[in-house]
Amino acid sequence: MKLQPEERVAVDFIHLIRLRVPRLAPFLIHLTNDRRVTPGKRGMVTHALKVRMGWRKGVADYLLAQPVGGFGGLFLELKAPGGRIEHEQVEFLTDMHSAGFAACAAWGTSAAVTAVSSYLAKEPGFVYSVIGFPERPAGAQGWLVLSDLTLTGTPRKR
Repeated sequence: MKLQPEERVAVDFIHLIRLRVPRLAPFLIHLTNDRRVTPGKRGMVTHALKVRMGWRKGVADYLLAQPVGGFGGLFLELKAPGGRIEHEQVEFLTDMHSAGFAACAAWGTSAAVTAVSSYLAKEPGFVYSVIGFPERPAGAQGWLVLSDLTLTGTPRKR
């Protein structure tokens, strides 16, 4: 089966986490929130049911269900290098951060592993301003965008 670039990054990310920190595996949860809808009436009915059940556009790809450093957990949006973040994803990450979670977007496998490692290590300033990404997503204040390994910033006060 040929994987899309973002799927390949996700598979590699989970593989690395399972190898390096197996105790985390049960707590790193992929949030299946696929927006693709089967064409036709059946697809529309299924989509309507998903919405009634709480489906929300823009939900992050992963939740690390481990409270650390005053945060309730980590929401992680994972992108393939060069991938675009959608407005709804920015909105979701911002909402989760406002609710007391760490929230970030990471471009590539190593950036995602670094985000999880930094979060678990309670590194000062985990909630960073946007760094190392050529186009600053609108509304991205207060959460991290990682596309390289340069980590700087200060914690957001709640």
